[in-house]
Amino acid sequence: MNFEFYFLRNGIKNFSLTFLILLLLIPVPQLVRANEDDEVVSNPTVLIIYSSKQGEISENIRLLDIIVGHYTSNITVKEDSEVTKGDLIGVTHLLYYGEVKKTLPNNLSRLIEDFNGPIFGIGYNTEQFEDHFIFFTQINELNIDGISFIGEEIKNIFEQTILNIELSTNTTTLIEGHAANRAFPLLVRNSTDFYYGVTSLDGVLPDYLSETLHEFFGISHQEVHPGIIRLEDIHPLVDPVPLKEIADFLFEKDVPYMIAVIPIYRDPETGEELRFSDSPELLKVLKFMQNQGGTIIMHGYSHQYRYSETGEGFEFWDVKNDRPISVPPHKNSREKTRNDFSSEEDFQEYLTEIKNFETNYIQSKITKGINELVSYGLYPAAFEAPHYAISSNGYQVVSEHFSTYLGQLQISDDSWEMMRSSPTITTPSFINGMTLLPETIGYVDQNENDPIRKITQSIQKQQIVRDGVISGFYHPYLGIENFKEMIHEMETVPNLSWVDLKSFDTLTKADHVSIQFTNREPEVKLDYVGMIKSSPEYYDPYLNRVTNGVLWIIATVAGFMIILFIAFILMLNFRKNKEGLK
Repeated sequence: MNFEFYFLRNGIKNFSLTFLILLLLIPVPQLVRANEDDEVVSNPTVLIIYSSKQGEISENIRLLDIIVGHYTSNITVKEDSEVTKGDLIGVTHLLYYGEVKKTLPNNLSRLIEDFNGPIFGIGYNTEQFEDHFIFFTQINELNIDGISFIGEEIKNIFEQTILNIELSTNTTTLIEGHAANRAFPLLVRNSTDFYYGVTSLDGVLPDYLSETLHEFFGISHQEVHPGIIRLEDIHPLVDPVPLKEIADFLFEKDVPYMIAVIPIYRDPETGEELRFSDSPELLKVLKFMQNQGGTIIMHGYSHQYRYSETGEGFEFWDVKNDRPISVPPHKNSREKTRNDFSSEEDFQEYLTEIKNFETNYIQSKITKGINELVSYGLYPAAFEAPHYAISSNGYQVVSEHFSTYLGQLQISDDSWEMMRSSPTITTPSFINGMTLLPETIGYVDQNENDPIRKITQSIQKQQIVRDGVISGFYHPYLGIENFKEMIHEMETVPNLSWVDLKSFDTLTKADHVSIQFTNREPEVKLDYVGMIKSSPEYYDPYLNRVTNGVLWIIATVAGFMIILFIAFILMLNFRKNKEGLK
């Protein structure tokens, strides 16, 4: 009995001690809550509601998606008539874009009136959300010829139509439009609600919007301008000498950079394909660059679709018909409409078929390209579509293979020329989770009288946003002098910080291949047998080289044996002759 009491007493004591230790190990509730709040601030949940012609997602809506993606990866885009109560569950910030005048659905007005978070209105129809946008009245439309942040000089002169508004009390003007020596409120704030009096996002308007969204989301990014330099169109026929010279220059300056690589050069006249294995000196330079600050970018597979030259043609867009890829390169495509079909079901089946063709086409090109590069020990960390041209479905396909995308974005499936950049690094919803590293300042165009001046103007524009990206590209065949001048102009930007893509957490994958950069080193997982089985034709050159190598070894050994045999015969004859003399 005493033993049982002793055990019970000491057991309780040990249990209490253990419980106390566990309590000390458990994080304090307030600290956990603080971390949760930080996550909400750093990655808000955003709903973008829009009103447009026929309810379609227009270029302006795509651009708004791109701009907002700098502040969060949690973005939902909805047409005004499709919004339900469930869409607002968990939403922290709401943006409404009225691209056209219309009477909004009654349920939408009620839903937004009940929303307690910050709201950002753009364009028309905001007067229908009375509880939120009572701090101004729309008067008329007028043309401005300049824009500036409040209290700053007018740096950007351009013509733009805006919605002229009259403000109530307790409203702060953040951005002004200017016309005829007068200033007009353009972007205003009242408590947590904002309004931008524009109907389209042209010129520098997106840049001013992007900067102001720092205030809307309450996210104060550092005033640091990421710098990105890319060497463009590196295919198997590129001269390695100027490429190496530029690589040495960047290495000496300790500037990380990106190399847009095209694995295959296809002769448009003969159809002959050249690989990096056919250019050993160039391959040597590329591997040197990869080890000395350069990061490989996959710039398509052959940079051509029909019969244009590699580096000049399109690959993921039918530029002849200005439409997504729908047929093999040797076939002519004709876009069919609903009138070509006897029923809606047949028409939808046709649309599904051409979408599936495009999907398989892009997947095949990307898989072949990744496998090709990896076979040389070159590890792509991002993707860039030739001429930036690719459909919305194409972005979905690319996102299955790459976590990072480089360049500008095509914001319409109607024409490849509907191309826009982002002022900042962003994760817009319509590219399915990929991080976009934008191109913003262009390139050195040898056809321009003063190409550097155009780049300088673009650099100035990019500084409107506190963390605007200074990103351009260069063709190495132009030589090093123009390149040095371009780098010099970029380095004049205050607080420029060169982007090292290897320091990003990037993922590249295809069948039997996975490449993940962590701590600047690639973690590569390969299934060699699977790669050869899935793409045997792309390993034929290497198998042929191995076979040829073995044959050369056999021939060398056989030749050596013949020489030994001849030497042996000569030696025997010499001995016989010598003995005969005796």
